[in-house]
Amino acid sequence: MAGHAGQARTAAAAARRAFWRHFGLIDDDAATEVGPAFAGGPRWPSIRHGWVIIRRPGSVIVASDGLSDPDAERPEYRTGHDGELFVEIADRNSIDLPAAVLAATPAVQALRQVADAMVEQDRSIADRHRRWGLHTMSVTVSALPQRWQGPDGTLGVLIGKRSPELPIELELPAGTVRIAALTPMTPAETAAVLLDWEGRARGAAAAAMDRSGSGHLFDLERR
Repeated sequence: MAGHAGQARTAAAAARRAFWRHFGLIDDDAATEVGPAFAGGPRWPSIRHGWVIIRRPGSVIVASDGLSDPDAERPEYRTGHDGELFVEIADRNSIDLPAAVLAATPAVQALRQVADAMVEQDRSIADRHRRWGLHTMSVTVSALPQRWQGPDGTLGVLIGKRSPELPIELELPAGTVRIAALTPMTPAETAAVLLDWEGRARGAAAAAMDRSGSGHLFDLERR
C-alpha cells in the first residue's frame, strides 16, 4: 500500500513538472520542505511541502507543488486539495532573484500563507472555485509597501484571477485539479470585498487589475 502511494505521488509530481515546462524553465533550486507538520505546522497531503519556480522571459512563477498530491492517510483524497496555487511576478528587480531570496518576497510569503491556510481549513481549491469563483484571503507579510497595507497591516489577495496564457486546470493521473493565481488587492479593494456579501466587489477588483494592465500578476507597482 505504501509503495502504491509513493508511486501515485511520483506520478502526480511528474505531471505537474511536465505542465509547468510548457511555460518556462524550471529552476532546480526551488525548495522542498519535509516535515513542517511534525513541528506543529499544517500537514500537506504527502507531508512534503514543495515549491516549483518557473523562469519565463520577463517574469517568474512560483507555484505550490504538493497540494494536489494523493493523501496516503485518506485514500479518497486522490488529488489532495484538488489544486495548486501560484504567483507570477514581472517586477524586473525580482525576476532574476535566486530561489532563497525570492522566497522572502511579499508575493511568495503570501503564496505560502494561503497554501497553508487552504490545508488548515481542509478545503478543496477546485470546490471553492466551483462555489464562489473568485475568492479572497488576507495575509500578513513583511517588506510590504505601506500603501498596500490595510488598517490592520494585512494584505488582501484575490485567488483565481484568470491568466490569458495559463490554463485553469491541470490533468494529473488521478484526476483534474485547479491552478489558481494569487493577485494583490489594494486596501480599498479589500475593504469593498469585506462589505459586499454578493461578491460583486471581487469582480470589480479583477476588472481594475485588467484595466491597469497587471491582470493576474502579483504586481505591487499597480496603481
